[in-house]
Amino acid sequence: KNMDNNEFAIALSEKNGEEAIKDASLKIKLIFSNNINYLIILFTPHYNPSNILRSVNLILKPKKILGIQSPFLIFEERTIQKGIIACCINKQGAEIKNVFSKIGEPQKIELLLRMSFKKIKKRNSGLLSLLAPTISLHSYLNGVKLSLGKVFNLLGAGYVNKYAAHNIQIIDNSFNEGLTNISMEKIQISSSKLGGYIPLGKPFHITKARENRNIIMEINNRPAINMYKHYLENKFNIFMKERLLSFYPLGIKTDKTTQLVTVIDCLEDGSLVCAGQVKENAQGSIMFFNSNMLFENLESKINTLKNKAQGLFFIINSLSRKKILKNIADKETRLIKQILGKESKVIGIYSDYAFFSDEEKGYIDVEAGDVIITLWH
Repeated sequence: KNMDNNEFAIALSEKNGEEAIKDASLKIKLIFSNNINYLIILFTPHYNPSNILRSVNLILKPKKILGIQSPFLIFEERTIQKGIIACCINKQGAEIKNVFSKIGEPQKIELLLRMSFKKIKKRNSGLLSLLAPTISLHSYLNGVKLSLGKVFNLLGAGYVNKYAAHNIQIIDNSFNEGLTNISMEKIQISSSKLGGYIPLGKPFHITKARENRNIIMEINNRPAINMYKHYLENKFNIFMKERLLSFYPLGIKTDKTTQLVTVIDCLEDGSLVCAGQVKENAQGSIMFFNSNMLFENLESKINTLKNKAQGLFFIINSLSRKKILKNIADKETRLIKQILGKESKVIGIYSDYAFFSDEEKGYIDVEAGDVIITLWH
């Protein structure tokens, strides 16, 4: 088998309780019998983090552990409702350092990032960030911009809603519910984004917004919700009753790209609460999903990544997209794996929003309705 098989190994277990982590750990041990450098554990909320730690330390004794909890996982061509995925990184020269904080103010985030990632600007290192619902995306991104300026290898995921009693991240031997940052030396992250949404009707202007809270107050100088009223006319009441706002995300134009922002809720004054970044004075459209368009573009989008190098494919999929696509969602996951090929190793999580840096431009894209496929190599 080719080289990269000695660098990354992945294993899944869907057993109950502590059996699952033992099972996944033993599968990894079969592949890497000697030493385990870095271990990433993805787990659904059904599992107890302290049990995970105990078994992993007993069986694998990794140098470093990162655990990420997510409502659903991706393993190869499947979406996992309940399970544990173990991923071992034994790439030569790779170093993973972590820093985490429970603090959310931009100044503190900035200080933390400055101290931890003095070297992160280097092209051959990557940064992985995980944000719990308690952390404001706006503050975090400001902190990143202040401390790092342009970033070339950033990947992150975050939650607006709580999907379990606790949104837990494991770092080595501690648990965290806040902000986790991992810097990876000698591991590069290349990203590609799968869309499939097209605009509906005329573009609009966001005339009033609270950017730091991701709330759109007015569109075209009227309460933001009126935008939906205008298109839905007599279906509007059913639309609101069935809570269908998230099925029609907003496409907000930034520079040359359109970022998808999911509408999570409507406040009494007609303001819209969003997942993703909102900007006052930006132009936007209501978007809807066109599956034909998606499947046509899927192959070319994925091949650009596939041709770069061999490595691990890490996917951040969108919870609102999963809801919108219903049964097509699993078909999409299968297709992605099919195009990536039998030899590829594919794992992933689901989140409310994802963000990644544009390799060419160095600025950060935030997405709430797309699939972000990344290659770690």
